[in-house]
Amino acid sequence: MDVPENYTCADCGKHGLKLWREYQSFKIYLRCCDCAAVDQKVSVLDIDADGMRSHEDYPGARTDQIGSYIPAVPSENTYWGYTSTPQVSVEWWKALPTRL
Repeated sequence: MDVPENYTCADCGKHGLKLWREYQSFKIYLRCCDCAAVDQKVSVLDIDADGMRSHEDYPGARTDQIGSYIPAVPSENTYWGYTSTPQVSVEWWKALPTRL
């Protein structure tokens, strides 16, 4: 699957990398890891190529969430967290670079 043109960070305009969306929100703003971290006031200094970072509430644990943001996977007319999409979509998201 190609990266859709509108799969762009709402804050900085970056395109072609992993994006996150706010969990259980009707207004979907896609954000890159750095912009989501600023919005949520959490650190992503150690985020890796898989989009995983240290969890601030559970020492030693890693998470793909950034505050209330979850991985955003394009699906027809919206974006889903990858737990609600087919495995091929999960692999698509994971294959994107975390940062450019």
